[in-house]
Amino acid sequence: MNRRSFLMRSAAVPAMAFVGALPSGEALALAVPPATTAAAMPAVRASTPWKWWIGDGERFHESFGTREEAITAARDHEAAFITEARQGMALLEGFDGGGLCDLFEEWNEENGDPDSGEPVFDSVTGDDWNDLAERLNAVTLQWALDRDIDRKAQVWMFAATRNMEGMKP
Repeated sequence: MNRRSFLMRSAAVPAMAFVGALPSGEALALAVPPATTAAAMPAVRASTPWKWWIGDGERFHESFGTREEAITAARDHEAAFITEARQGMALLEGFDGGGLCDLFEEWNEENGDPDSGEPVFDSVTGDDWNDLAERLNAVTLQWALDRDIDRKAQVWMFAATRNMEGMKP
C-alpha cells in the first residue's frame, strides 16, 4: 500500500484509529481526527435564491423573479416548460490530506536524501496532512465569503429544481 492510499484509508475511519500491519508484520495504528463540524466552519450561504426559468424541459435559459413573469415569457418565446430552480455553486473546499501529501512530495522530490530514498515528508502523519487540509479549506471558504465569490461563482447546472410545469401551446 502506498503512502497516499494509507492516508486516504485512515482518513475515512471516523474518529477512531486505523489499525493495520506493516510489511514486517508489526502492528500499526493511526489516530484520525473527527470530521470538522458545521459549527467549526465559517458561516456558509445556503445556496443561490430560487428563480423561475423557461426552457424546453431539458435546457432552461432565462430566469425571472416570479412565476407569472416566467409564464408570460414562455408564451412569448414558445418555450414548453417553466421551472423554479437554484443555480449551482462552485466547489470551494477541495483540499484533502492525501492530495496535499502528494503535492508536497512532488515539490520536494529533488530535496530528499538520494541514498535513503525516504520522502522528505515521511515523518508527517495523516493527522498532520488532514489538519492542513481542514485549515486550507476553512481559509479558502472564508476568502470566498469575504469577497462574495460564493455568490459570483455560479455554475451552469442547477443545484435544485421544483415546480416544473408544461405550458400549453
